[in-house]
Amino acid sequence: MGFLEPGTQLRWMAALAVVIAFCSASQDIVFDAWKTDVLPAEERGAGAAISVLGYRLGMLVSGGLALWLADRWLGWQGMYWLMAALLIPCIIATLLAPEPTDTIPSPKSLEQAVVAPLRDFFGRNNAWLILLLIVLYKLGDAFAMSLTTTFFDSRRRL
Repeated sequence: MGFLEPGTQLRWMAALAVVIAFCSASQDIVFDAWKTDVLPAEERGAGAAISVLGYRLGMLVSGGLALWLADRWLGWQGMYWLMAALLIPCIIATLLAPEPTDTIPSPKSLEQAVVAPLRDFFGRNNAWLILLLIVLYKLGDAFAMSLTTTFFDSRRRL
């Protein structure tokens, strides 16, 4: 995306943004599964906290700080190149991460992989309340994050 100009190549930017969003969501799911496989049960809370901290710092750096640096010094392309460079340590950490030692056999059918876990979840007490809590939490989180643009814009006018 660092090679593209948003004013003239918006369709390419949008297409790449969709691909990046898909890859990001996939990486998030894989990373959560890896943490579950590698971390002992007593360390999973700390692992989740570190993940959330990394996510929030990434949002701040790639959001507010990136926009500020792009506006002041680096420009659009320079900012994309800087963001790509900041991901290099993450890629190296991913490649050096240990493989899980315990292997769980893969599900042998779609029923074992999808239907049985969903049946198990919705068979529990208050499953719908838990699902509602997750949806409302993420909705509030998305709303709060959408306000950061307004906040940074209002700070700029002061």
